[in-house]
Amino acid sequence: MDETLENKIIRLARASHIIDTEELQALWSNYGSIRRYQIAGGKYARVIIKQVSLPDKNTHPRGWNTKLSHLRKVQSYKIETQWYRQYSELCDQNCRVPQFYDSEQSDHETLILLEDLDDSGFPKRLKHATLEQMDACLRWLAYFHARFMGYAPA
Repeated sequence: MDETLENKIIRLARASHIIDTEELQALWSNYGSIRRYQIAGGKYARVIIKQVSLPDKNTHPRGWNTKLSHLRKVQSYKIETQWYRQYSELCDQNCRVPQFYDSEQSDHETLILLEDLDDSGFPKRLKHATLEQMDACLRWLAYFHARFMGYAPA
């Protein structure tokens, strides 16, 4: 891991050092990754970091790498970061989302520090869902959208 990135994560997580890391998912078109970090000397044992790194060269397996698609992705990540910062705490048990801890943005990188939902009692990842599980997902989605109806974005 890049030492500068490690230092940024340690600072954001208010930890003394990183013990281990695991990639959970790569972001679309090589725009970064979502990783789990086990850390020591801080408030949390594990955190999730969404690292958005703007690529030097915009690539996509199907050639969808236009300047417009790049700008759309950049804007989407800015909106996501702002949403976590301003609105995620408004979610309740009906539409649970990871707790936002902190973020850092520069010209070419965004780091979003989030709660590790595995440690908060949500360790399952389904490959196949039953009708009952799909119903639960749709209820979550309905609560989530209903929670923010009438909110004007800043």
